[in-house]
Amino acid sequence: MKPRGPRSPQPSLWRLWLLGLLLSACAGLPGQALAQYPPGMEWREIQGRSFRVVFPKEAESQALAVGSLLERHAGEIADNLEVEPRPISIYLNNRAAVANGYVALAPEYASFNLQPPATARAFGSADWLSLLTVHEYRHVVHNTAFLRGWEKVGSLFFGDYGRLLFRYSLPAWFVEGDAILAETQFTQGGRGRAPWFDMHYRSLLVNDLELECYPARFGSYRHFYPNHYHLGYVLAAHGRAWHGADLWANVLRANAWRSFWPYAFSLSLKKHSGLNEREFFEETRQRLREQWMLQVHELDMSIMEQKNEAPKKFWTSYEQPQYLQNHQVVVLKSGLDQPRQIVLLDERNQETVLRTTRTEHLSAGGSMICWTESTRHPRWERETYSDIYLMEAEEGKARRLTRRGRFFSPSLSPEGDRLAAIRFKTNGQCDLVVMETATGKTLWEYPNLENYLLRNPCWDPSGQKLALTLHQGDLSSLALLNLTTGRLRLLTDWKPVAYDEPQFYQQYIIFNSPELGLDNLHAIDTVRGIESMVIRSKFGAANACVLENKLVFQDYGPLGYDLSEVELRPQGWFSVRLYFPNPVLLFDKAAQQEKSAAFASEALPFQVLEHRAAKDLLNFHSAFFNLLGNRLDLTAVSEDALGRMTLMPAYSRDFRLQTSTLSLFARWNQSYLRPGLRVSTDDRRLHDLDLDWTEQSARVSLDLPLNFSTGSQTSSLLAQVGAGLTRYSFEPGREFFGRNSGRLAPAWVSLSFGWQVPQALRDLGPRRGVRAEVLAQTSALAGDFRASQLSASLQGLLWGGLPNTSLRLKAMFESQSVESYLFSFRQSVANGLPRYLEQFRALEAEYHFPILAPDLSLGPVLYLKRVWGSLGGARWHESTRLFELDYQARSAWLRLDFETHLLALEAPVVFGLGIAETRGFDSLENGTRFFFHTSLNF
Repeated sequence: MKPRGPRSPQPSLWRLWLLGLLLSACAGLPGQALAQYPPGMEWREIQGRSFRVVFPKEAESQALAVGSLLERHAGEIADNLEVEPRPISIYLNNRAAVANGYVALAPEYASFNLQPPATARAFGSADWLSLLTVHEYRHVVHNTAFLRGWEKVGSLFFGDYGRLLFRYSLPAWFVEGDAILAETQFTQGGRGRAPWFDMHYRSLLVNDLELECYPARFGSYRHFYPNHYHLGYVLAAHGRAWHGADLWANVLRANAWRSFWPYAFSLSLKKHSGLNEREFFEETRQRLREQWMLQVHELDMSIMEQKNEAPKKFWTSYEQPQYLQNHQVVVLKSGLDQPRQIVLLDERNQETVLRTTRTEHLSAGGSMICWTESTRHPRWERETYSDIYLMEAEEGKARRLTRRGRFFSPSLSPEGDRLAAIRFKTNGQCDLVVMETATGKTLWEYPNLENYLLRNPCWDPSGQKLALTLHQGDLSSLALLNLTTGRLRLLTDWKPVAYDEPQFYQQYIIFNSPELGLDNLHAIDTVRGIESMVIRSKFGAANACVLENKLVFQDYGPLGYDLSEVELRPQGWFSVRLYFPNPVLLFDKAAQQEKSAAFASEALPFQVLEHRAAKDLLNFHSAFFNLLGNRLDLTAVSEDALGRMTLMPAYSRDFRLQTSTLSLFARWNQSYLRPGLRVSTDDRRLHDLDLDWTEQSARVSLDLPLNFSTGSQTSSLLAQVGAGLTRYSFEPGREFFGRNSGRLAPAWVSLSFGWQVPQALRDLGPRRGVRAEVLAQTSALAGDFRASQLSASLQGLLWGGLPNTSLRLKAMFESQSVESYLFSFRQSVANGLPRYLEQFRALEAEYHFPILAPDLSLGPVLYLKRVWGSLGGARWHESTRLFELDYQARSAWLRLDFETHLLALEAPVVFGLGIAETRGFDSLENGTRFFFHTSLNF
């Protein structure tokens, strides 16, 4: 049996905190770099003064647009933070079906998804690439502005990972809020121009509801607070407007040499604005409330009838309402207390849940419902899709109409036998297709030779025309498309306005419009060309649907969107030209502070080069370096930003025992099966056994990671097969299992499967889910040490029967055949001890239940967010011939957990304490024990 060494010397508490903070903060970052593109893509690149754009061959025009904007305007994007950004590599992804982007830190690079958002309402009317480039490049500027003082010191020791050591005091609201302010002030769109983006805070402040700094910053399970993007924008814009254009540059400069202190950002803000973070929040809240109260009090509201009747205990939203032919309404319902679901409201407004989903778009025609959900290539994480699903409302069973497509905004015809959708291609162009709902067959295509960005098609009652929105650069227009002639007719002038979600009513097209400073419903007369306001809402109305003379739409209130319904009477509509609201623009003062004019859009003549992929394979960006007690550990990390290869050499040295370990891990990710290699040599001395132990080992493995997740559920499978060879040598002459040296040659195969459905924010666990693991390994094929192992577990995750509760059921089995070796034991019960046994089987159950969501703030010291309990029990049998033990045991436990934010830090800390009772042993393990645990969740 493998000998166990002495305990290592205990490191000091502050060193453990430092190491834990580094490892926890960095744990998630390599996953971004390891996400892989499909092999065989042809990559090109262009070089600028401070950037490199790497792109697939078919995305050359988008790459030139991104490169031209940065070559001309990178300095202006960085100017008000008073830094010159470091060079950055930008990778363009034309295989993703979601509008997004990010700047990774380890390794440092940027990734832009070229797919534009499905609706203009999300980001405004500006060109998507311009918005994306400005927002993400602002994050590049942030990384340069942060790389000073202690972060610079951390980078010298740990590389890119070390930069995170002194970034924990930086609030997430600033990073995203400042980037949203930049995207708004430097383009003709941006979320700062979209009324829905500050609508949530507008509703809270105008209704004088509870709004405190720490719940707003860290979130709540009790009240709805918009996330750090929304909060950050209003705070960042307010700071620029009231405390000067150089506020954030000064704050970041002052923050650099005190960033080790949790309150560093708040102290730096106090120095340059006279207000700490909490006082700054209060000042922003008061000033915005005054402006928004003035805006709302001047509005003349429409009279409307609320259609949803179910009481709202927590924030709940009804969105995307659609009439069925029998006057029933289907809607997307979501909230703090429930995941997003497709819900049917009958004639009495009684609700029936049809399906859980993550979609943001819904359409109905006849008795049919359709929507899109994100799907993905099972192997290549960077390649995702948007596919169309259909459902008969009465049957409630969904079917998938398309496979591996990029379809958006599907719209069902009045009879439900056809649908129109926008289809995107990998070259960035899109067209409109009409499909048969029974078969998915394409019946008609609009070629879109003008290369407009098409959005939101909608059928007229005759089924012969489509209304849709067109976008070209920063401008948009409403249009009519005749399906018989193929003729496209513009209904409005080209404007920098985010027209969205058109609907037919008689000779009118009703649509979303933020043009007058609030989200409201407008109409255009297709005969006379006159625009009117149909609905005047206090906070925001959108996404209408028409049936005969009725209009149903979503209308925002302090507890989320409600469904409202009105009778359509065109004679009572307001003329847009005679209506003058008082919009509150948070970004305008920041925009006036900038010296630059509008960004130029003409492409510059870059030289397009072949991307030499081999030169990026070795990219050592970070190191783990720690000295705890008498031990030195050093690990270097190399990862290629295209996700092809990972390389991790490592060295450890124990100075007291004079022993060392040298190892290398390598993995190649560009084949369907991922080959991995780990080699190591280890020389140890065990004082308590007076034993010199030398070990050399090599392991090879093949992984097959598969992900079958869709928008409504996550599902993944990891299969692995591997083999290894390890040689042990024990001196002087000490024998284990009758040998003082020998070889161990294990081979193994393992499977890991997980599946679960979405859960609500307040839920303590998935409402349904399965996790299963199986491992079989043996050394019986070769070598001197012999053993076999079979280990398996099956876990079921269920709704607990009461709101937000969760039930976990788990069965475990492990068996080892020990001849001259014992593999590491893999199974144990919760709150149990590690085992070194041959036979084990167990049943375990644990019930989680909410107790409190107090939103309790003790100043900046502690914010208590949630308290919940767990009640569990287990029964198991374990035995071993080696130690002649055989037990039938059982245990029960009760635990309380507290989710907190300590010292105003972003990462939540969970504290748990409990009591466990164990019976069935004839040893000290019997009896009652108390336990305490904590976890830091980055």
